[in-house]
Amino acid sequence: MAIHPFPIGIPAEVTLNDVRSRAKVLLKSIEAGAASELERIEPYFDDPSSLTLQQTQLVIAREYGFSSWRKLKAFLEVRDELHAFQRQEARDLMSVDPGGVGGKTGRLTRQLAAEMGRECEQDGGRCSFCFSSQYKVAKLIVGTGYYICGDCVELCLNLINEGSARPAADGDDDLRCSFCSKLTTQIVNLVSATGARICNECLELCVEIISEGPGSNGDNPRPPASSSEVIGMMNPGVKRVIGILAIAVVVLGFLLMVWGGSAV
Repeated sequence: MAIHPFPIGIPAEVTLNDVRSRAKVLLKSIEAGAASELERIEPYFDDPSSLTLQQTQLVIAREYGFSSWRKLKAFLEVRDELHAFQRQEARDLMSVDPGGVGGKTGRLTRQLAAEMGRECEQDGGRCSFCFSSQYKVAKLIVGTGYYICGDCVELCLNLINEGSARPAADGDDDLRCSFCSKLTTQIVNLVSATGARICNECLELCVEIISEGPGSNGDNPRPPASSSEVIGMMNPGVKRVIGILAIAVVVLGFLLMVWGGSAV
């Protein structure tokens, strides 16, 4: 089992205390004249001699993609609330949240998107990995309360192919794929993002869904927002089940016909 951190957002193993400590360490390094740390602050501040802790906190926030320390802090607080809720769902082995736009997962995901400066429409789905609205992506695949866009499917596959797994950590065996609920001990690769996790098997299913959907020939990779495509993740699985049931009906009909003929 290999766990690959998703590059958007902040990984679960990075805590608020971690980023606070990094800001303090950065300030001390700058006060000591460390050249590499001075280069880090050049894009933001001209005079390192008067740098404060609040300013190094801003540097840390900007490096993570946030416009302010307040937004970084709020993002981490909401992320931790979302992860606690996801762990509760995993322990219960059932969804206590209706999911989607109106459920708790959807509300917390919109809050994460807002802190990252994403537009926050209230009436549509949102990728649980990059936080983009369904109106900003070409394809959005729907799981049970979780979403992944076509671009993030491709990015996740690239992470797995590049072998970007992080070192194992305590609690890894308790992690689950957000889409199929399999534990990490049951899968080969898991991409772990701020808002969700997805295994290699579900990624393969996503590729199948995308390839079967309209507009999959590459002629129009990014349709207008009004025509963005939201696809149920279970479509191919349902098709396979229907196919199996159809075969079973044919076989049952044949057996009944044979039985009826022998009875005569």
